[in-house]
Amino acid sequence: MDENFLTQGQKDAPEKKDPIKEIFGFVELLAIAASVILLFFTVFARITVVDGDSMNNTLTSGDRLLVSDLFYTPSRGDIVIIQDPAIDGGNAIVKRVIAIAGDTVLVDKSGVFINGEKLNESDGSLGYTVVPYAGYRTVRLTVGEGEIFVLGDNRPISYDSEDFGTVDTRTVVGRVFFRIAPFSSFGIVK
Repeated sequence: MDENFLTQGQKDAPEKKDPIKEIFGFVELLAIAASVILLFFTVFARITVVDGDSMNNTLTSGDRLLVSDLFYTPSRGDIVIIQDPAIDGGNAIVKRVIAIAGDTVLVDKSGVFINGEKLNESDGSLGYTVVPYAGYRTVRLTVGEGEIFVLGDNRPISYDSEDFGTVDTRTVVGRVFFRIAPFSSFGIVK
């Protein structure tokens, strides 16, 4: 039909959409979104839940965290998820990296010393504060190659390198980088 003979209403009439094509389009969009999410949580990050109070006040029991090990090398101050060294293939626990390979560590009643320097963990200058504990047992060691020394931020109750020594970096599941729940604490974790 010649376009000149169409009335204005006929030109603007919407094309009839096939409901089956629309449903398949929606299903395809959902499949793509699910694949992207699955890829993200398989390759880039995983979700873990804090169980316990050893990282209070930084993290609390029930917090949901994003953890990544992609191109990760532990650094001092990082919060990491590690496999519990006391239980072969056991539960994952969350701790803060205090010392890395080559560092000398001294933990005693007066505090934590790394390479002879006392860590001032109570004023927030390191990006975090800890619950202090005056009853440390004395720990003196040099962190070996491929190892880290970890402590919880809630020192009085934390099960950490004071108890089980240094940790093999191969047991590090990843670095905590983001809190997704509760929503009131949503954001980057330091």
